[in-house]
Amino acid sequence: MGVPYRSQGTVSVILNAPDPSPAGSTVGFDLHARSLQSGMERSVRLTATILQFFDNHLAVAHGELDADVGTTVTINLVIGNMGNGLVEYVFDVSAPSSDWLAGCTPSSLTVEGYGSGSAEFRFRVPDRAVNATYDLSLGVIPSGGPVIRRNITFAARQFHSLELKSVSQPPVVTQGKPATVTMRILNLGNGIERVRLLASDLPDLWAYDGASTAYDVAPFGQLDTEVVLETSKDTPGGTYRVGMLARYSYEGSANATAEVRVLTRPDLEIASGSLNVSELTPSVGSMVQVGMTVTNVGQTAAYDIYLQLYVDGMPVGQPQFLTSLAPGEAEPFTVLWQTNTSGLHVVSAIVDFTHVVDETREDNNGAQITVQVEQIHYKTTPALPYPWVLLALAAVAALALGARRLHARGRSVR
Repeated sequence: MGVPYRSQGTVSVILNAPDPSPAGSTVGFDLHARSLQSGMERSVRLTATILQFFDNHLAVAHGELDADVGTTVTINLVIGNMGNGLVEYVFDVSAPSSDWLAGCTPSSLTVEGYGSGSAEFRFRVPDRAVNATYDLSLGVIPSGGPVIRRNITFAARQFHSLELKSVSQPPVVTQGKPATVTMRILNLGNGIERVRLLASDLPDLWAYDGASTAYDVAPFGQLDTEVVLETSKDTPGGTYRVGMLARYSYEGSANATAEVRVLTRPDLEIASGSLNVSELTPSVGSMVQVGMTVTNVGQTAAYDIYLQLYVDGMPVGQPQFLTSLAPGEAEPFTVLWQTNTSGLHVVSAIVDFTHVVDETREDNNGAQITVQVEQIHYKTTPALPYPWVLLALAAVAALALGARRLHARGRSVR
């Protein structure tokens, strides 16, 4: 460059620091100036301090994971400091909730320039984490440079567990009537389960038609459903155990037992020996009282009961009516029968002759007895034989003649 006499010039010098050069270090430069005319030469030593620059990197060993609930997941982290100076890094993590226990070990890290450091990002999958995908966030806050953030996608694996319970009181039903029990399906797993209820053990001649119905049960949830069991008219009274099975999408199953108490239908009978008459051998025209006792020997009440009396197969009088008869209850009846003809008659009674009551048995609804009705005989004084009549007349005549003679003598004496 040209510099006029007795003047000065300005020159710009570009200095290239060595690479790498730690931040804060000093670099010296010798600058030489020589006059091309006089050959004079001067030197000056310049120094420069290396400034720090930041170039931070984060490497995550796994960006997408899956694991079982209750397990601890460890993700390895590598911090790369591509800058020329020491940097302190602080970790900031976030999880769906505090029970994930998410954090980094160590919680902060110091890395020299052009160096690297490692840490571990850990979290525990909660025991009640549902089968779903979760996002966890990891932040690295350096002492210089922008914050680095990474999202870690994690899936909680599904596990399966199911329970089945009967939660209703044992229903009490009459033979042939449907029994309804409440079953509770408990999904103890962390995923939705599709469940079907089957009857694994039914009493003879019972039916269940709910096997085609499917129920979706939420994770860690429960569902109550009513199960209808069709009993049989031929089932004896007693308590029965019904085996129920819950089959779900995992091809697993759960079992439970429900109880049903079956009562026999009403059973009306005319108590043995109770059919009786007020006279064993009445006469024609007598008013005879016919008595009997109707008993319900079944386990359920009977309603709208009609009783009819018959003599030689013909109904006598109006039917007797009883509104209801409880199990084990007995009701006496009395019906009047006026005898019209003599001879041997069959007196019978039939309860529920209208067949209104649905009974366990129909062959014990009647009873009969035989009654001998006598003919009436009118009695008169027997007639005397003819000679005796003559003798009696002669005696009367003699008595009358004697009385006249005594009367005549009395008038003569006066």
